[in-house]
Amino acid sequence: MATYIYLTIIWAAATAWGLFKCRRDYRARGRLTAFGFLSILFMFFMPHLVLDRAMDYGALRTPLDFIGLGLSILGWGLSLVACLNFRSARKVFCLHPGRLTVHGLYRISRNPQYVFWFIGLIGFALMGWTIECLIGLGLFLIMVHPFTLIEEEHLRQTFGEEYIAYCRNVPRYLGWGRVRI
Repeated sequence: MATYIYLTIIWAAATAWGLFKCRRDYRARGRLTAFGFLSILFMFFMPHLVLDRAMDYGALRTPLDFIGLGLSILGWGLSLVACLNFRSARKVFCLHPGRLTVHGLYRISRNPQYVFWFIGLIGFALMGWTIECLIGLGLFLIMVHPFTLIEEEHLRQTFGEEYIAYCRNVPRYLGWGRVRI
């Protein structure tokens, strides 16, 4: 349990730093620096360490284990598809904005990569369901939402009215979060 608490504290610190660095980079440079990108990468890697520490690995035994495996594969697969919708590695890594992506999974959500990543984490957590997994999922949501708001601010500055119009028609996540302007 102590290791889990330490990992959670490190995750909270990494998230605070990653969010600070991301906002600073976007405002100062209009893109992430390499160090900013690594900060965000670490921030997104930490939920896996926390959930991994909370898991008790073993053979799939219960229906919940199989549902969890299916959700993980589905969620992470669709998150990958959302990243491929960008059609640019530089855009995926927040190094160049390119053009506004409004096709593929981005027609149903402005942030499908995070929505489906969360679904993958839910599946992972279901395979070893504990209170620590539930806390880890909650912390992931707490981390992702401010990051999404920072990205939206950057996209409004970068794409202007085109992005605002997109926000009016497509929810932030799935079914909620439309910007009212």
